[in-house]
Amino acid sequence: MILPLLRTFNNPSFQTAGEALEFFRQVFEGLDFMHQCHVAHRDCGDVYYLGNVIRIDFLLTYHGLEFMQPLIDEMVQTDPSKRPTMEEVVKQFSDIYRNIPKSTLRSRLVGQHESRDILINVKRSVTHYVRTFIHILLRRNPMPTPS
Repeated sequence: MILPLLRTFNNPSFQTAGEALEFFRQVFEGLDFMHQCHVAHRDCGDVYYLGNVIRIDFLLTYHGLEFMQPLIDEMVQTDPSKRPTMEEVVKQFSDIYRNIPKSTLRSRLVGQHESRDILINVKRSVTHYVRTFIHILLRRNPMPTPS
């Protein structure tokens, strides 16, 4: 079965580290499930391909996700025999997530090439802090999960 592409994974854009990490969790667990069910998924490739997507579209794009670097480095090793399986990726990611403070999960993703204009950055930061304060008041999980 072939399904149409409805929208790209980064539309709407990620605002916090927790949103990015929830995306990683869902993709890792989804691909692990597909592997367990022996489902072919040529469009999303393997551990190497997914590692490169995260490396390029997140680690090289945003500040604040450096704690993912060791796992991604393992995923994109040149020698396929040295790469972890998707099941191992899920376990390692779970270990990483468990040690991340909520304040980090709520932190704003700041682009590597974000404007150096102080007024723009102050506006973005104030907007982020107001949104974060509302989420805390409403007791929303910093890693938003689908209901």
